[in-house]
Amino acid sequence: MALDTCIPHWTAYCSAFLTPMIAVFAVWVARQQSATARNKLRFDLFEKRFFIYESAYNFLGSIITRGKVDDAEMHKYINATNAAKWIVAQEIADYLNREVYNPAIELQGLEAKLIWLQSGDDSRENLSRQSEIKRRLNMQLSEQLDIWFDAYLRLKH
Repeated sequence: MALDTCIPHWTAYCSAFLTPMIAVFAVWVARQQSATARNKLRFDLFEKRFFIYESAYNFLGSIITRGKVDDAEMHKYINATNAAKWIVAQEIADYLNREVYNPAIELQGLEAKLIWLQSGDDSRENLSRQSEIKRRLNMQLSEQLDIWFDAYLRLKH
């Protein structure tokens, strides 16, 4: 009988190992939750960044297909790209203003001015300038926009 009292019962072994096992499991669960939260943040940022990209793409596409700047499209573009400096980067926001918004405003002004011009050199110069702006905007749509957003929209696995 004395021998039985000296040998610990199997429940003593289980209780000794159970606490560290629960701690290891809790750490594993916490890491999984952290990874899930990090992936959710990445996905949310991707969605917001893609929305800005898509808005710029659609705005440029509307100018190229219609040949003029539509006020409603301009309004949607401004609202969509307003937060670009915080969601993407200041350099992207500057690019969107410099290479998309400013030329679109200039094109809109030239379109309005063309109505008042008589035929002649002034109207030819106006149309030539409009054509140049549309060419630049088309280049932004076909080449530059993807390059500027590449680092922010590339999915890494």
